[in-house]
Amino acid sequence: MPQEFEKTYEFLARSGNAAATPVLIAALRSEAIDIRDAAFAAMLQRSSRKAEAYFLEHWETLPDAWRMKIKQQMGAMTTILREHLLSTSRPDCEKASAIALELEDFDLLRTLTTATEDKNNENRDIAGRTLVSLVDRLRKLLDEATDARKRNLVLWRGRAIETLEDSMRRCSTHQSEEIVESFLMLTSREHPMFRHLFDTPTSQVYKIALAILKRTMRPAIVRLILSVFQETAPCATLLGAAAWRCDAGFVTQMLDFFSGGFSEVELRNIKKISRVGWSDGQWELLAGLTGRQQEIALQFLIASSQERDAVFAVIHFLLTQGKSEGRLAAVEALASDRGAVASQLIINATTDEDPEVAAAALRQLRHRGIPGSLKYLLAQLDSEHEIVRLAVRQSLEEFSFAKYLAAFDLMADDRRETTGHLVRKIDEHSDDLLRTELTSDMQSRRRRAIEVVECLGIAAEMEQPLLQLLQCDDYLIRVSAANALAVCKSDKVIAGLREALLDRNVRVQEAAEMSLQTIAENRLTSPPPSRRAKSPAGETE
Repeated sequence: MPQEFEKTYEFLARSGNAAATPVLIAALRSEAIDIRDAAFAAMLQRSSRKAEAYFLEHWETLPDAWRMKIKQQMGAMTTILREHLLSTSRPDCEKASAIALELEDFDLLRTLTTATEDKNNENRDIAGRTLVSLVDRLRKLLDEATDARKRNLVLWRGRAIETLEDSMRRCSTHQSEEIVESFLMLTSREHPMFRHLFDTPTSQVYKIALAILKRTMRPAIVRLILSVFQETAPCATLLGAAAWRCDAGFVTQMLDFFSGGFSEVELRNIKKISRVGWSDGQWELLAGLTGRQQEIALQFLIASSQERDAVFAVIHFLLTQGKSEGRLAAVEALASDRGAVASQLIINATTDEDPEVAAAALRQLRHRGIPGSLKYLLAQLDSEHEIVRLAVRQSLEEFSFAKYLAAFDLMADDRRETTGHLVRKIDEHSDDLLRTELTSDMQSRRRRAIEVVECLGIAAEMEQPLLQLLQCDDYLIRVSAANALAVCKSDKVIAGLREALLDRNVRVQEAAEMSLQTIAENRLTSPPPSRRAKSPAGETE
C-alpha cells in the first residue's frame, strides 16, 4: 500500500471527527484486500458506536481473522453488546449473547447479572444462560491460565464476585438459579457469603443452592462439593449433597477424587454420612464403574454410617457381578461377617476366576469354622496360580513338616504316609528340612529321617544325602540308607551301592547287595520308553 494511504488511515484512526467512521465503513467494501484490512484496523482503533454497530450487524460475514482481532482488542464491542443484551428484541439479545460468549467479554458480567435479576425482563432467560456460560468460561480460563493473562482474569473474577455477591443478597427477591450457580462457580470455601449460605435451611437461597448442588456437573462446583471432605469442620449440607447424588458423572468423579486412598480427615467426614444415594439399588450405576472405582465405592460405603443391610446388598452385588477389584474388595469386606450368607459367598468366591479374589476367600475359610473347609483348601493345593497355593499354605500353617517329624514316631503307619504327603504339599520347606535331618549330627534324627524317606517313597529326591549316609560311622544308619536307595535307578546310586559292597560291616554289604539286585530287577521289568510315531517325512507327529 502506498505510504500516502497508510498516513490517511492512521489519520482516520486518530481523528475525533465522527465522519471518519462512515468513510472507513465504505472502505471496508473495497475490492482491494489491503484497503479493507487497513480500514478495519483503523476502525478497531476508534472508539465509535457506529463501528461497533457495523461489526455487530455484519458479524457472521466478518473474516475469522477480523473476529479474532476484535476478541484480542478487549472491550471493542462492549458498548453495543450491552445495549443489545438489555434490548427487548429477542433476536438482538440472542445475537449479542452469542457474540459476547465468542469474544469472552467479561466486562459484560455486571450487565448480564442485572438483566438476569430483572423479573420484568422478557429476555431474562437469555441473560441468565449467557451469564452462567460466561462465568463458566472465566472459571476454566482461570484454572488453565499460566501466562500474563491470568492477572486480568483474576481482576475480572474479583469484579464478578463482588457483583454476584451483591446480587445474592437479593436472591429471595429475584430467585435466580443462574446467579446462584454463577456465584458457586467463582466462590471459595473461605468466602463469607458462601460460609453462611447454608445456615438457614428455610431461606430461598439455601433451597436454590441445594438444588444446584444436587444436579450440577460444572467442574468448579463439583470441586467445591468434593473439597468438603477435606474440611475439619465440614458443612453438613455439602456432605449430604455429595452423598445423595447418584448420577454416574458425579459419582465417578467423586470416586476418582479418592483414588489415592482416604485420609483420616476424609474418613471422619464420611463417617458423618448416614445415607449414600448410590447404595440404594443403583446396580446399573455400580456395574458401569471401573474395578478401581468399585473398590473405592465399597470402601466409602463401609466408612459411612449407612445401614448395614444396604452395605451388605452392595457387597453381595459386587461379589457376584463386580469387576476383579470390586470382587476382591467385597471379599475383604466380609472378613468380619460370620453369617451363613456371608460364609456361602466366601465359599463361592474360592473358585473365582481371578486368583487374587480366590486367594482372599481361601484365607477366610478356616477362621469361619465352615464345615469341610479343609476340603476346599486341599482342593486348591494344586492350583496353577502361586498366589492361591500360597493362600492355602498360609491357612494350613499348622500342617508344618517340623510338627510332622515330631509326631512321626507316634503315628500309625497308614497315617504316616497320607499325612506326610499332605504336609509336603502344604509346607514348601519340607524337603529342605528333611535334607537337614538326614545330615544331622544326631543319629536318632538321621534314622527317623530315613524312615520318613522310605515311608513317603521319595528316596529319588533324597539321593545325595542318602549316598552320604553310606559313609556314616553308625553301621545301622548305613544299612538303612542302603535299603532306602533300592528304589533309585541312577548310575550314581549304583556306583555308591557297589562301593558299599566293600563296607567293613556284613549287614551293610548285604543291604547294598539286596538293593543292587532290586534295582537290576526293576530295570529289567520297566517298560521301554515309548517312541512317538513319525510321519513319512520323518517329522514327529
